[in-house]
Amino acid sequence: MGTYISPIAATCSFVDTTASLAKCIDSLTHLPYEPPSLYIDLDGEDPSREGSISIITLLALPDNHTFLIDVYKLNKATFTTTGKEGKTLKDILESPQMPKVFFDVRNDADALFAQFGVALQSVQDIQLMEDASRFTRGSGKRLLSSLAKCVERDALMTFEAKQRWTTVRMRGEELYDPEKGGSYEVFNSRPLMEDILQFCVQDVRYMPFLRSLYWGRLDSDWRTEVEEETMARVQLSQRETYQPHGSERALSPWQGSQHDESWNNYLTCDDDDRIDSSVPWSDRIEDDDRIDCTQWDDRIESDELDRHRDYGDDDFGDWTGIPRPK
Repeated sequence: MGTYISPIAATCSFVDTTASLAKCIDSLTHLPYEPPSLYIDLDGEDPSREGSISIITLLALPDNHTFLIDVYKLNKATFTTTGKEGKTLKDILESPQMPKVFFDVRNDADALFAQFGVALQSVQDIQLMEDASRFTRGSGKRLLSSLAKCVERDALMTFEAKQRWTTVRMRGEELYDPEKGGSYEVFNSRPLMEDILQFCVQDVRYMPFLRSLYWGRLDSDWRTEVEEETMARVQLSQRETYQPHGSERALSPWQGSQHDESWNNYLTCDDDDRIDSSVPWSDRIEDDDRIDCTQWDDRIESDELDRHRDYGDDDFGDWTGIPRPK
C-alpha cells in the first residue's frame, strides 16, 4: 500500500489578533530555506489591485501547520505587527533569502504591492514549473494549467481523498462565486464558515507535493528559465500598466520547439535525475508511487485516468474570467 497525501494539514489556526499574529511571525522566522517552507495563497474579492484581500493562507511545511491570517480584520496591522525579534510579515514576504511558493503569483503580488506596499521577493511559482515540465504537441500556443487541474491530474490521493477534495472545492465555489449563486462576502464573514476555512486550507495543502514533482522534472536550464520568468511576473505585477485580467494571461510564456527539445531530454534521463530527493515529500511518498500509477487503476474510473494523463487540459475560463477561445 502506497503512502498518500493527507487531504488537509495536520493543524490550522485562524490569526485575527496582533498577539496571535506576532506568535505566527515568530514561528516562521527561522524555518529552513531548502526545500521551501512557506506555501501561500490569497483569498478575497478578486485579490488584485482591483479587488481586496480578506485572508492570507500560509502553510508552514516543517510544522505541517496552516495559518489563516485575517487581513480583513487586521488590515495594515497584518504587515506592521512585529514578533519578538522585530520582524514583520512584510519582512518575511520581502526577504530575498526566504523562498515563498505560490501558484500563479501574478495577482497575489499585484494585490500585496498595490494595497499594502509589499514587494515580494524570492518567489517560486508552481504554475510555471508545471508548464515548463509539460509535453507540448507541436509548436502552437499552449494554455497554462490551474491549481485545481494540477491537483486532479498529478496529486497522489486515494479515491476517497479525491472525492473529499472535490466536495470541498465545489462547496467553496458555490459559496463565494457570484456566477454559482455565491458572494465574495463569505471571505469577510466572521466566524469564518467551516466550508470556506477548509477551502482555503485545501488550496495550499497540495502545493508542496506539486512543487517537488514539477521542479524535480526540470533540468538546470529549465530551472533557470522558470526562475527568470517568475521574477518577471512579480516585476510586471508592480507596474502601473499591469492588467490583472485578460485572455493573454492564459498563455504559456514558452511556445514552440524549444520546450519540445527540453522534454525529449527529460524523457531520456534517469528517473533519479527527475526527482529532487532532497524534498521532504521523498520521505512521505514511495518512489514507486511517484512513477508507477498502477495503484490508481483500482480507485479511479477510466475517464478520470484519461484526465490525469491529459497534459493539454486547462481551466481557462475558471481563472481568466472570460470564455475559453474556440
